[in-house]
Amino acid sequence: MELPLNLYGQKKKKDSEPAQELSGEIADILFALICLANSHNIDLQEAFENMIQKYSCRDKYRYKIKDD
Repeated sequence: MELPLNLYGQKKKKDSEPAQELSGEIADILFALICLANSHNIDLQEAFENMIQKYSCRDKYRYKIKDD
């Protein structure tokens, strides 16, 4: 049994569908991630700060600072 292409993979936009903005799609993903974090009692502020600290230490000398 073959499944329709639009269930798995890209689907063609219908002429009646409005154009999608990337910012709206990213906001949808962000909302879903926030809901997932909340359902698992994850403190996103703490998780973000830990991630920034990790990258700040690990990549401290990886990139050159650009002069103005």
